[in-house]
Amino acid sequence: MPIIRIETVIRAPVERCFDLARDPDLHARSVAHTGERVVSRTGSGLLRALAARLFLTRYLRRLLTGRAAYLKQHAEREYADQSRSDIAR
Repeated sequence: MPIIRIETVIRAPVERCFDLARDPDLHARSVAHTGERVVSRTGSGLLRALAARLFLTRYLRRLLTGRAAYLKQHAEREYADQSRSDIAR
């Protein structure tokens, strides 16, 4: 089974990265091209612990579900191609 490894080097302290991950304004700017928008929000600034967890949970669930579907499709296509080549022998 192939292993996909993605490594991202970020030259910033972990605290800064964590704060940026909780910044809804930054997130909105980074996904502006998708049409995603904030539905409701109290105040401005960084998301607090529970809100950040819910936000990141939903975001990561969508991201991982999409990636899983892509990988499944790719694996099924590869299996089908391999099956065809085995039959042709």
